[in-house]
Amino acid sequence: MNEAPARPHRRPLWLGALVAWPVAPMGYALFAILTTLQQMGIDGITMVYPFIQLIFMIGLPIAALAMFLIGLPLTVWFRARGWLRADLVCLAAAGVGILAWSLFLVFVDGGPPSVGQLLAGAALGAVSGLVFCLTAGLRWRIRRP
Repeated sequence: MNEAPARPHRRPLWLGALVAWPVAPMGYALFAILTTLQQMGIDGITMVYPFIQLIFMIGLPIAALAMFLIGLPLTVWFRARGWLRADLVCLAAAGVGILAWSLFLVFVDGGPPSVGQLLAGAALGAVSGLVFCLTAGLRWRIRRP
C-alpha cells in the first residue's frame, strides 16, 4: 500500500523562526551578564546594563533580518529540495550567524571581527538553528523506506 511520505517537520517552519530569532541576542546578553558577574560581582550589573540595552537595540533587528530574510527562506528551499534536516539547518544557521554577528560587530565595534569573534557568531547561529529545529520538530535524519 502507498503511504504518504513522512514530513520532515512536525510543526510549522514559521513557528520555529518566530521562537528562534531572538535566541542569539538573548544568549549574548546572558553571556555578558555572567561574565560581568564573574569578573566584578553583583556590583558590576549596573555597569553592564547599558551594554545589554545596546545588544537588544542592535542585535534584535539584525537577528530578525537574518532569520526572516535568510534563515526561513533557506529552510523553505531545503524543504523544496528534500534536504530539510536538522543537521543541515544548524550548519547553515552557523554560517548565517557569522554574517549576522559580523554585522552586529561592525555597528558596535566599528572594525572587522577577529577569528574568535567569527567563531562566537557561528556558535550563536548554531544555537539559534538548534532552537529552530527543536521548535519546528525537524528530524535529524531522513528516514529511507
